[in-house]
Amino acid sequence: MASPKPITIIKPKLLLAEGADAFHFFLSALEAFGVVDDVQVLDFGGITNLTPYLKNLPNIPGYETVEVSTLVIARDAETDSGKAVRDICNSLQSAGFPVPDKPFEFTNNTPRVAFMIFPGFVTDSTGRSYLSLGTLENLCLDMVKDTSTFECVDLYMKCLQS
Repeated sequence: MASPKPITIIKPKLLLAEGADAFHFFLSALEAFGVVDDVQVLDFGGITNLTPYLKNLPNIPGYETVEVSTLVIARDAETDSGKAVRDICNSLQSAGFPVPDKPFEFTNNTPRVAFMIFPGFVTDSTGRSYLSLGTLENLCLDMVKDTSTFECVDLYMKCLQS
């Protein structure tokens, strides 16, 4: 097995993604929206890797010289969005970073810190908003489920199954 490629921080805004799929998703999304000049996407690994990753982050070459101004963590809610929020807040606190009051909001410190829980917020019929369960993949599927694109995906999957 090859050793992981050494990381150097080269941009002032860091987006820490949970796993390779999210890493590539965010790279593509930033490129599609033309936001590539000052944002660097890093893969922190799995859920249990966040705390040690954050603790080591200031030791990664470039962290001090680039003067990291923004840190955003992106991870899935999975089956318990409340636990996902608590885990991120505990990881940030344990690593000495400021902790946002809630998902999708920044702290006022330097670096500014925020976190995103996917698939994100939903609003029920009473107007109450809450974090949904699931993953980034669920969010992507929800965005296209009512389009002709999804029909193509559905037909493709049926073809593969037969």
